[in-house]
Amino acid sequence: EAEKDSEIVKNRIHPFSQLVQVPPENFVPITEDKIQKALLARFSGDKHDLQQFFKLVSGILHFELHELNSQLKEDYHAFASVHGCVDLKSMSDSEIMEREDRFLDNFHEMLIKANFVPLMQDVVEDADNEEYMFTLPVAINWSAFSCDFLKRFNKRTPPHKFESNHPKANQRPEFADNVAIYRRGIGL
Repeated sequence: EAEKDSEIVKNRIHPFSQLVQVPPENFVPITEDKIQKALLARFSGDKHDLQQFFKLVSGILHFELHELNSQLKEDYHAFASVHGCVDLKSMSDSEIMEREDRFLDNFHEMLIKANFVPLMQDVVEDADNEEYMFTLPVAINWSAFSCDFLKRFNKRTPPHKFESNHPKANQRPEFADNVAIYRRGIGL
């Protein structure tokens, strides 16, 4: 009888007792508010303490991204035509390159943290084979764009690693030195 009760207790799953790791490409976002309401509805202790805990966790998450967000804003401001690129006029070429590189590195990091992943050659080929929107005639004049900063980014940043058997799963697309495309979700 005691063994039977012990087995029942061992197999019982408490709603807060398991941690489930989900790869970013499988993540379906849910608002912080919905999570808090669901936890508060199931919480039997002092709800005020749990709400204070939510505020603490939220503050930590915002703090961790604060510097990244500040640098993105600062670098964007330097290049934004809305502001007349006033900052650029007072910078040397090397300072401009450093600012471009930092912006692109931070932008890439922010997108990865937001569960976006860079588009890789295998996905491009799969989409091309399916002929989704690739049947539309598109001509791009790449010479009209300054893409040196993307070339530098691709040289110093290894391609995103995916768990896949496809030989081109971790290979950047042919156009990666001209444009950075990120996707979210599973498959195409």
